[in-house]
Amino acid sequence: MNTVLKNKNHILLLSFVGFIIYSPALFNGFAYDDIPYILQNPAVHKFNFFELIGPNIFNSGSFYRPIPAIYTSSLYLIFGQQAFFYHFIQLSFHIINANLLFIFLLGFFNKNLATTLALIFLIHPINVESVANIASTNSEIFFLFGISALLLGAKTFQSKKRVVAISILLLLSALTKETGFIFLPLLLLFRYLYKLDKLRTFVISGIAIVSIYLVLRFFVGGVTLSSSNELIPIQQLSFIERIVNIPAIILHYIQTFLFPSNLSIWQLWVKTSSIQDFFMPLIICIAITIFLSWYIWYLYKQEKKHKITPTESKLRNFIFFLSWYLLGMAPLLQIIPLDMTVADRWFYLPSVGLLGVIAIGLQSLTNLSPKYKRMFFIIIIIILCILAYRTFVRVQDWKDNLTLYQHDVRFNDDNPILLVHLSGALYDVKKINEAILYAKKAVDVTPNLTTLKNLGLMYKGARQYDKAIEAYVKAIESTESSPGSNTNAPRGLVRIADQHLAEAYLNLADIYLTLNKPYYAIRTIKYGLTKIPTSSSSQLYFYMAIAEYQTGNTEKALDAIKKSYDLSPNKLNSYIYNRLKQGLPLK
Repeated sequence: MNTVLKNKNHILLLSFVGFIIYSPALFNGFAYDDIPYILQNPAVHKFNFFELIGPNIFNSGSFYRPIPAIYTSSLYLIFGQQAFFYHFIQLSFHIINANLLFIFLLGFFNKNLATTLALIFLIHPINVESVANIASTNSEIFFLFGISALLLGAKTFQSKKRVVAISILLLLSALTKETGFIFLPLLLLFRYLYKLDKLRTFVISGIAIVSIYLVLRFFVGGVTLSSSNELIPIQQLSFIERIVNIPAIILHYIQTFLFPSNLSIWQLWVKTSSIQDFFMPLIICIAITIFLSWYIWYLYKQEKKHKITPTESKLRNFIFFLSWYLLGMAPLLQIIPLDMTVADRWFYLPSVGLLGVIAIGLQSLTNLSPKYKRMFFIIIIIILCILAYRTFVRVQDWKDNLTLYQHDVRFNDDNPILLVHLSGALYDVKKINEAILYAKKAVDVTPNLTTLKNLGLMYKGARQYDKAIEAYVKAIESTESSPGSNTNAPRGLVRIADQHLAEAYLNLADIYLTLNKPYYAIRTIKYGLTKIPTSSSSQLYFYMAIAEYQTGNTEKALDAIKKSYDLSPNKLNSYIYNRLKQGLPLK
């Protein structure tokens, strides 16, 4: 509290700047991942604690994140679909994080440099995705828990109550986002580097945290295997092929941090072992490694020569922030394949380590003459203004799905996922012809089940039924060689492919019913039922019932609707079943 009061002007400055720069975000709607995670997610529309910590969209694939599920459901219970309040709370978390980071940095740098670093973290464009995308609030929450634990853990004296509080914060950080685990080794490293006691206590605490997390993940959330997607190239690569991408991934984040010009979502690029894609990035990474090693050796020699105390040691500070950066980057290197190649929001934590490394290098400028110090100050102000302007503009790209996708497709015009979603956004605003153009382009880039199914949907919306049928037939045929048709594929991969395949059969049958061709619909559905698991077949049985009814075969229609109801009991199935059973006509 004393630290806050002593630095209230700097904290007010950070808070004011944060709200001004991100103010457009407050009036944005729901976009991107907000749609499936909030608007189209029945699990968060009612607050059920046990469902939220169990299997759901937040706790699936590689992830177990019950805290974001509880957070989102709580806000939905209070605010419903009023996006303003979600954005306001999320921005408030980001500003609080910047202020907590400022307080933490005071232990390493003077007040002006700590303020500058916190400002860069606050307004840097690479963090816009973490602040403007409501579904990415887990970035702010896991960092809030983690930096709070680090602030408490950095204190010399540690009572039992404080150790328990730190352990709870670290566990909450990990339950918010797996990256939160990184704060545990950072805390241990801090206490080791600066010769603080209770190291063994925190090691035992860390073992307990990991154990509790694993119990919750496996036995409560039921999260075991990772999922895969045919549209994500990095997930289709072998381990060696993913290793080839590491130098380019490292350089991407550094380049984006230093020159945040072309920001985009859904970055799915992959690199080959060519000179340009692999060897040039590798040479640059090796050069950076050699320079950092030399700088560590230089600081070591300087401190040995001048007998620097641990509290004044730039070497220890440099090792700490370099470790922060390296630990933060480790999960992003695709050792375990992620659902994108790179993403701006993933750099939320590593950016602090990179800032600390840069700042320690800048400390050598303290001996500059007043003339050069003024010049350096002016340069810093210019950089902050450029970053602030870029962030202010980027925030407005997140106004809604259509605005975001239309902007980002300019930098990712060969991205099938982005093209598919842009076509869907255009379809939603009745721009059918444009939607078809982007859907066709997605097929040209990657002709597979998902893109072809999407093209069929666009043609169906335009009532170009012959073209829609052709697209759906090709989508279904593509599954013969797709990962989804491989019974040896990971369970998550098969599940995703089955979902898309069921939709393809369903829409194709719907078109045949629209064209009054029930026998074609029946044949399509029967074939589809042999290709997808029973758990995905409820709607197909529903359409089978309608088709059989159109042919006058009420007995088969009754049997089909009963199967649909058994798989998915709902009012519509019940209504149709009862009318068929009583021999009443269907409208």
